[in-house]
Amino acid sequence: MKRALLIAAIAAMPLLATSAHAQSQTGTDTVVASVDGTKIYASDIVPLYQGLPDRYRQVPVAQIADQLLERLIDQTVLANAARKAGLDKSSTIARRIKMLTDGVLQQAYIEANIGTHLSDEMLKEEYRKRVAELSTDEEIRARHILLKTEDEAKKVIAELQKGGDFAEAAKKHSTGPSGAKGGDLGFFSKGMMVPEFQDAAFAMKDGEISASPVKTQFGWHIIKVEERRKSEPPSFDQMAAELRRDMSQKAYQNIIDEQRKKAKIEKTAPAAGAPATK
Repeated sequence: MKRALLIAAIAAMPLLATSAHAQSQTGTDTVVASVDGTKIYASDIVPLYQGLPDRYRQVPVAQIADQLLERLIDQTVLANAARKAGLDKSSTIARRIKMLTDGVLQQAYIEANIGTHLSDEMLKEEYRKRVAELSTDEEIRARHILLKTEDEAKKVIAELQKGGDFAEAAKKHSTGPSGAKGGDLGFFSKGMMVPEFQDAAFAMKDGEISASPVKTQFGWHIIKVEERRKSEPPSFDQMAAELRRDMSQKAYQNIIDEQRKKAKIEKTAPAAGAPATK
């Protein structure tokens, strides 16, 4: 059933401009079919495959290459028939062909020039700039024991002041989900906890246990600060995909801007006056 849907999706694909990302049809690229002398190359199958919806591209291209080739043969047969009928002589069709050709050339130009705007060193320099702008806020690692009443909390504090183990007391008394882990909340920075808890915890020293219970909307807390550290910025590898995406968009626009400055551009009529499509 899934294969039938896939074949149907291929059959329904529009074929105009599918060669926008085709590889070079030179060198070792294999001719896989010929229609009245018009050659179809193995690389022509790739952009057609890339044009499939995401769910269909889960199937390896090799498994559906034959169906894609048949679709390319259909396109070539009909395109040749259109030329024989003189449709390519129409000024309207000629303009549409030019638009499609321009789309392919635009992509080819971007691919040929984007490397000068998107080198590894440029990515690393952008990474250094972003890291420098990131705040390195202080983080603390703390434990807490959550209790329902202030009196209960004061009793546990008294036990701890007599030398009781905080983690064991959390496992025994805490009503919070972290109790099973000895009350360990891990590292957190300002803004991650409710204000009352945050203010009390960040005001304490490493190893210190709160001398009195801290009240929040969740109940009464006994806090122990374990250690402090400065938050670490993400690594280059962690940010690489985001950097490449953002810089690719910027590079694309820079290339366009460079060429627009060199071009003589004249707008001769409002774009709003274009004829409506049916």
